[in-house]
Amino acid sequence: MESYQIYVFGLIFTQSINCIAIYGDFCDNCDLIGNDIQQISSTGLEDCWSRCLNNPNCNHFLFSKISYGCWLKNKANIDFSSMNVNNGAIAGIIKRSKNCTNANDFTPNPLNCTLYHRCLSGYLQNFGCLNNLFFDSVTKTCNLNSTCFYGCKNNMDTVGILSNEAVSNDYFNCATKSIEKCVVGFIFDLKEKKCINISCRVALGVSKISNVKW
Repeated sequence: MESYQIYVFGLIFTQSINCIAIYGDFCDNCDLIGNDIQQISSTGLEDCWSRCLNNPNCNHFLFSKISYGCWLKNKANIDFSSMNVNNGAIAGIIKRSKNCTNANDFTPNPLNCTLYHRCLSGYLQNFGCLNNLFFDSVTKTCNLNSTCFYGCKNNMDTVGILSNEAVSNDYFNCATKSIEKCVVGFIFDLKEKKCINISCRVALGVSKISNVKW
């Protein structure tokens, strides 16, 4: 059986169950064989991921989508270059470099419409939507209906930074890959993808981001 490796860096998605696809910090239909330190049962991918995070000796794991089995693993300098095809399994690599709070949970990745962040056990993890779905920051789910206006479509694009605030003057510059701010008196319009005068925003009757229908 042939296998293909697809890296989700842009708007690229796997379309075959025989493909290995990397989404953020995990890969679908793959395995990082060996280096097991413990085998446990879990209630799902998130639970298996958290079990690894909570075990200081675990730096990667394997989760079975069929049996919900969870294998905690450890190997120095682990990466996905050593992955193998295993349909029905998900392998993840743990990151403990960034702390987070509940405010960071289910937040979009501004560089990619299918990726998003989870805050598990106090550490920021990179998740991704399976099956060609997009992450919707409003419903905090993966679906086909997300307009995904926060994703960079090209290097010259600018996209809004979504938050719990009603309005924001922050935006992500895709060319410089940095968060920038509109000048005083302006806010960033998520739909128009540019800084607009606050008085213009009020005149349009837009008071909250959640009420905007694109």
